[in-house]
Amino acid sequence: MKKVRYIKASLWSGILGFLGLFSACIPRMEYGTPHATYIIKGKVLDSNTKLAIPNISVKAGDSLSYFFPNQTYTDAQGNFQMTLEIFPDKMGIPLYFWDADSAENKLYEGRDTLILFDPAVLQGGDGDWDCGTATLTLNISLNEKN
Repeated sequence: MKKVRYIKASLWSGILGFLGLFSACIPRMEYGTPHATYIIKGKVLDSNTKLAIPNISVKAGDSLSYFFPNQTYTDAQGNFQMTLEIFPDKMGIPLYFWDADSAENKLYEGRDTLILFDPAVLQGGDGDWDCGTATLTLNISLNEKN
């Protein structure tokens, strides 16, 4: 009787172990966090002349904690673009604009603004970790310092 129970237990252990081995070998990417790609682009203009301002620094994120340490500069036509890959949530992303090259340009006052992305506007994505992409285009006007 003990031998029959031992054989049954061994068979069940072997079957379950075999099935467990194959279920554990299914390749799945289960690490990381959901993320979305937010593209922020626009143009920086002089508030009086409405002309483009080159070499304006554009930084996304909290300047104290460097939560989104992304920075770019406007080109000769005043255009900028940056891409952030962050957790998809209804959150504000602070943008900071300041004159990084006041010797070449006039001296402009810095400006900060808070942009909001709603996860409902995300498009694409794979239905898993990649939640999609959203684009925001904005124009920023800077005032000359006196």
